[in-house]
Amino acid sequence: MRFFVVFCLFLALNSLAKAEEVVRIFSWNFRGESFGIGALVDSKVYQEYMNTEPSVKAKKRLGIHMSKELGSKEKWWEEALRELTILLPEDSCIYFLAESFKILAKEKGLTTDRDLVELAVSFIQSGVGVDQKKVDTYYRAEANGQDGAQAIDEKYPCQTLFDCKGVCQDKSILLYCLLKKLGFGTCLIVIEPTDPNKKAKHIGCGIYTGQNYLYIETMETNMPIGQTTGHFNFNGQCRYVKLIPTIGKTY
Repeated sequence: MRFFVVFCLFLALNSLAKAEEVVRIFSWNFRGESFGIGALVDSKVYQEYMNTEPSVKAKKRLGIHMSKELGSKEKWWEEALRELTILLPEDSCIYFLAESFKILAKEKGLTTDRDLVELAVSFIQSGVGVDQKKVDTYYRAEANGQDGAQAIDEKYPCQTLFDCKGVCQDKSILLYCLLKKLGFGTCLIVIEPTDPNKKAKHIGCGIYTGQNYLYIETMETNMPIGQTTGHFNFNGQCRYVKLIPTIGKTY
């Protein structure tokens, strides 16, 4: 039954898609029920983002020098990540996705803002896959004493939807943009180990509560909002750095 519903959704969206648009269908479980949603990704827009990646990576390689100019590495992180949240004017995939979530939530009887946030989070955690090859490349570079972030490509939300998978940064930026478009206050959160010998960092998302931001783990299926695992928070030996915060509806 689940396959049949997803297949029908694909046919419906495919009939609406323009020639340059690609349909991506995502399916996952939420609160014991099967959910499916579609995303329309413009292949021309996707290619434009592909062409901007070298400039992003060049800025990243200049991070040490830029951090001095900007005053701190936190400021550098924020500027580098902010670029990946700024969408091209012709990129409507996040708008379309947000509107689809509103319709889906209404159809499923999910009437509260809390329901909508948790539905969006479950989509990112379970509907969007993990790019294991990219994860392995990151940790292999770290094991060799290199900066893992330099070894992997950046992704804009459009690219993560097109690929149907990503790593912590990709999935967290996608959730950040989706929550923001849905009108919620959100932020990105970098988890940095306090051990100076550990270079690896982890990125999650945050949801505004009216006073602060609760952490959202995007790489673990069914992980409750406000929690993460010892693997991702370095067994508590870490600090949480809040970046690009926005104010909006609360969780």
